[in-house]
Amino acid sequence: MTKYLYRTCPKCKDYLGVVVRDPPESKREVPIDAHCVVCGFKLGWRLVLGKKHVKAKRVIRDATTGTK
Repeated sequence: MTKYLYRTCPKCKDYLGVVVRDPPESKREVPIDAHCVVCGFKLGWRLVLGKKHVKAKRVIRDATTGTK
């Protein structure tokens, strides 16, 4: 189901309409388009869907030497 969202335009701070379309069955990308009705600013994104979960890696460094 297509979703229509509202955000603030980064260029003129007015209305930015965002459209999130349904991904096709065979694709793993969701097309996302945004358009400002006042200044004409446009954005085109792709959201990549995946099944893999990435674990966050925490690195602790020594503040005095800069080593792990």
